[in-house]
Amino acid sequence: MLPSGSDGHPRLEEKLIRIGLVCSAGGSVAGAAMDILRAQGYLVSMAMVTDRSCGAETLAQAFGIPHRRIAFDSREQFSRDAASWLYDEQGMSATCLFFDRLVSRELFGRGSCFNFHPALLPAFIGMRGLERSATSGARFFGATVHGVDETMDGGPIVGQVVSPVPSPVDLTVMQRMSFAHKLYLFLVLAERLAQGGDHAPHVATPGGRGHLASPGLSSAGLERAFVAYVNEAGIPWDI
Repeated sequence: MLPSGSDGHPRLEEKLIRIGLVCSAGGSVAGAAMDILRAQGYLVSMAMVTDRSCGAETLAQAFGIPHRRIAFDSREQFSRDAASWLYDEQGMSATCLFFDRLVSRELFGRGSCFNFHPALLPAFIGMRGLERSATSGARFFGATVHGVDETMDGGPIVGQVVSPVPSPVDLTVMQRMSFAHKLYLFLVLAERLAQGGDHAPHVATPGGRGHLASPGLSSAGLERAFVAYVNEAGIPWDI
């Protein structure tokens, strides 16, 4: 946990979190995480790459996040151009993917690179993981953040959040809960980056009964802020 002042917030002179984003959808997880982290006193800088018109570009404009759209002609070309802009021009220290295409070593070989997958790995690799979770008969579902390598969703697992499947199964409810799963994991990852990667893993119960995350947040302030966000957003949680 970052050293803090008397108010329990990290001191502003502490390490800046610099997270590059590669997005192809709405980017709302990163926006919510930025709000929470900044409110808790963390210094957060983001830069975003997209490959098409999408909601993430609107979010970047609203949050003042530097943004560049890069045409996807090939995995290697896109990854090389994205890495050059994020790392060389924008000075990012890690990259998070909310992206529906595979990237290559030209990007994940440049620095820490993480993918947010809306299902529990290794059970639901590939596209539509949440939807397949809903129809699989599984009693639990969740999200995974993992390191990116040359495989599809096969990189080392960094963290997971798991919740009970609602009864009766309701994909709309699961989609809203999946947003909360990914938000929690983004906060865990950001906290870990702020600590220079030195994060003691532990199991946490984020926001209520039945939910488990490993690793969990070590900051009580971030944990409370996450719970408050879930409650204010009306995301079904205690089911």
